Amino acid sequence: MTSVAYGIAMPASRGVLGRPFPLLIDRLSAAPTAAFATFRLTWAYAGACIRVRRSSDNVEQDIGFVGSALDTAALLSFCGAGDGFVAKWYDQSGNARHLAQANAGLQPRIVSAGALITTINGLPSVQFNGANNYLAGIALSNYVAASNYTTIALSRPSAGSASDSGYLPGPFNDTLGYYWHGFGATKFVAGHLNGGNRQISTPASYPNTFVSTHLFDGTARKGWINGGAATSIADTLGIQNSSSNIQMARASTAYMNGALASALTFNSAISLSDLNMIGAGFATKGGVTWTTAT
Repeated sequence: MTSVAYGIAMPASRGVLGRPFPLLIDRLSAAPTAAFATFRLTWAYAGACIRVRRSSDNVEQDIGFVGSALDTAALLSFCGAGDGFVAKWYDQSGNARHLAQANAGLQPRIVSAGALITTINGLPSVQFNGANNYLAGIALSNYVAASNYTTIALSRPSAGSASDSGYLPGPFNDTLGYYWHGFGATKFVAGHLNGGNRQISTPASYPNTFVSTHLFDGTARKGWINGGAATSIADTLGIQNSSSNIQMARASTAYMNGALASALTFNSAISLSDLNMIGAGFATKGGVTWTTAT
């Protein structure tokens, strides 16, 4: 008998903590510094997935999981016929590096007029409006190391920036502009600042669902959209300043226009084995094809 997790069949006997199959983080050799998803990423995490504010009376409530899925029944019951907004997205890594937004007017949406937002292949999707929605975390150094790091996300941008000389932010950016993972007019762009603008650019078009990956190993910066051969540039200089706070879907006065379902950060350049495991898993969830990353 086999169970399928993230598109890869695993013997049922290899489950963890008595569960029928290991979830994504349970199978990685590298431990993420932060992990966000609208589905469960590891059986070791016992907390809530998101904290939601309902529009009818602005009451907030934590929403957890049923098995490996978001408890959408509890979410929809709580929101009723109104809207539901994400006030906090909990970090499933166990490091408590949650992302939050206390200002009700700036919170992204997950329920609209009593209906679950499922922009990304039917998955519960956190929708950012491109105007002012974002979630904020703590110092960038808690999520990525200055000298090497990896960020990978499942998103569906509705649009990129007006030109490839700029970008609209994606899942991770910092308040001072030293680190970015975003979308230009025709390209996925990601990089960091240290004596110059050091970024990779990988072709992309919108609206589309992407598994976007940004990796820096101390010798080169690499980027992938749905796997395949990396876009790469030589680079030995790390992040100039990693003390500013991380933000999801905001960079300065620019905001993400689109939906997010999951995002991971690592303070290391993860192995291709781990990268392909995450990529294939996210791609299966997102309904897109993952080509083995090289």
